Amino acid sequence: MELESVGTYVDEDGITYPMLLDGAPDKDGPAVHILDIEVHDWWTSLSAIDLESVLVLLRKQSTSPEFSRVGL
Repeated sequence: MELESVGTYVDEDGITYPMLLDGAPDKDGPAVHILDIEVHDWWTSLSAIDLESVLVLLRKQSTSPEFSRVGL
């Protein structure tokens, strides 16, 4: 999923990648789980639409066995 407001692509597992100009993920760039992003400006720069998309993704993940495995 494209998060245009922060130039980030997020896959269905919550892994974020820098977004290329065409909206594709830069799989050669740094990859980090969305919950591991500690940069305050990234979170506060999310548009309302992108924030809603992130919240929907996190809600879906919160019901998955992988999510409970990380102790959240």
